[in-house]
Amino acid sequence: MRKPANDCMVQGKLTRSSSIRWRLCNLESPILKQLADQCADREQLLEKTEGELTAKMEALNLLQTKHGKFQAELNRLQVEKEVLKKQLASGDSTIEKLERAKKELIVEREIRDSTIEKLEKAKGKLIDDMADTFAEGFKEALAQAACENPGIDTSNCNPFNHVVDGKVVPLDLGE
Repeated sequence: MRKPANDCMVQGKLTRSSSIRWRLCNLESPILKQLADQCADREQLLEKTEGELTAKMEALNLLQTKHGKFQAELNRLQVEKEVLKKQLASGDSTIEKLERAKKELIVEREIRDSTIEKLEKAKGKLIDDMADTFAEGFKEALAQAACENPGIDTSNCNPFNHVVDGKVVPLDLGE
């Protein structure tokens, strides 16, 4: 025989009890008692799941907040990356220009070194020619002096001597 449900039945629906279990008041049927126990177990599972869900929602909110911060930082870093790429490209073009200028300067230096070498050779040749011309001119001058003055002794004459009062004397570099 069934006993009517008192406070536990409200408009045909079961309500939650303070002990987190569903209770059917004054029911003696084992099936109804088993059903009440199952409902209570489901209620505990539901509350546990709701607690876990609440914790996960809080964690999700925290992660979304962190994600927003990380996204802002990512955006800032991407902008900085683009700026650095432009600076790198500018630096690369500057390096290329400097390398071209360096190659041009190396070519100019090689040309200059070649010109200097040619001029040094020409200078050496001119010095040799001038020395030969001086020596030849000195010999000719001695021959002319001997021709005009047949008795003159030119044996002690050289380019480092000069004539003083009709006599050949060594050149004094202090004069």
